[in-house]
Amino acid sequence: MKYRVIGLSLLCMLLFIGNPSGVSPTWASTSFTVDSILDEIDSTPGDGACLSIPSGVCTLRAALMEANALTEADTINLPAGVYLLTISGTDENAAATGDLDINSSVILAGADASDTIINGNQIDRVLQISGAVSVTLSAVTITGGRPPTNISGVNNGGGISNGGYLSINDSIVSYNETNSAGGGIDNNQAVTLTNSSVLSNTSAYGASGILNNATLAVNSSLIAYNHTTNDQGGGLWNNSQATVVGSVISDNLAQGSGSAGKNLGVLWFIDSQVSGDVYCLPGSTTYLIRSAVSCSGIGCIFLNLSVFLPLSMR
Repeated sequence: MKYRVIGLSLLCMLLFIGNPSGVSPTWASTSFTVDSILDEIDSTPGDGACLSIPSGVCTLRAALMEANALTEADTINLPAGVYLLTISGTDENAAATGDLDINSSVILAGADASDTIINGNQIDRVLQISGAVSVTLSAVTITGGRPPTNISGVNNGGGISNGGYLSINDSIVSYNETNSAGGGIDNNQAVTLTNSSVLSNTSAYGASGILNNATLAVNSSLIAYNHTTNDQGGGLWNNSQATVVGSVISDNLAQGSGSAGKNLGVLWFIDSQVSGDVYCLPGSTTYLIRSAVSCSGIGCIFLNLSVFLPLSMR
């Protein structure tokens, strides 16, 4: 089943980002290949050359700073290695310090999730995606994220804070934490998770695996071993629209109800296996299609015929 999260209107928006004159930019995609595991900034963002200072190599941070400064949708090739973030800093959104800010459309392509590891080193979350941008993460592990307690505003999203259109393919989000919610992923726009795992993340106030505030599609993926210490929704906390297809949610922990998840919106489970309970609040709806799910609270509806599926889900 395919889930389309990027429409023509989004493409039009992307064409105008950084181009208020309305003149169509040149969309000749630039490709950067990272050749160092060092964490260094780019010397001159926007010149098209990934060249860090002081070492003069192409680092992950430098490549992202270049991608952010360019108008086209770029590709960053990330070979096997452990990319440890070491430049601390908060409240900065140009990827120069702390987390890796993504403000432009980009494909981040690793070699394999077991070999290509981006480690936040607990100086900040790992990735922060902002604006109507399209981002694809492929064959990488996102780990070691922890937003500092002095960051301004709510510090949801230990591993990834998403405000764009994010596709996560063949990847792992694991061992991230936050003293707020969304230990692994905090989604505020659109996330599609395919053939991926969200594992062993922790949060203080719910949604230790994924906090969904917008649109979420989980396809052929695993959400497991996540732990929230002071609230509900150990695996998945859904406040809006979420669909789980052909996936497994298991062995998550929460304080009170909802070890597998908590639903305040519309949540579909299709051909999925869920261990632990999903706590459904009044006003929410949880649809179960050929899925083994234990629901507590109000709002679980069992459907057995595919005719009840919306056209976008058939």
